[in-house]
Amino acid sequence: MLDALHKRYPFAVVSARNSVTVEKFLRVNDLHSYFDIVISSQTCEKTKPFPEPLLFAASELGVPIENCLMIGDTLTDVRAALAAGAQSLSVLCGFGTEKSCAKVARIIFCIAPANWRPYSTNKILASRYLPEVFPGN
Repeated sequence: MLDALHKRYPFAVVSARNSVTVEKFLRVNDLHSYFDIVISSQTCEKTKPFPEPLLFAASELGVPIENCLMIGDTLTDVRAALAAGAQSLSVLCGFGTEKSCAKVARIIFCIAPANWRPYSTNKILASRYLPEVFPGN
């Protein structure tokens, strides 16, 4: 799925972790080739939940922030997206909980090892941004 999405959309990593940790994660998981830029906690003066890292990533990608989709796994990610003016998608496979993300998120996905199912309050929005994931919605 990443191959198909990366051919259509520019990708960036925006992490609150330091650059060494982020680069190691991307390398170990063979993901670096999918991301056009990598933003760490050291890239901007402020990190998430402040909007600066997302605004910087959008600028570097040449994409208006309102056309960006921030996919994150914590309430901090959602807050950063909303503060920056980006769309927000919460994926519950990391540190966030459905309850915490639902307070501010528009779209929430729950991913379990053997069970991938969306919890969406707006599947139309999801299909607009991720038609490969939600064909026909």
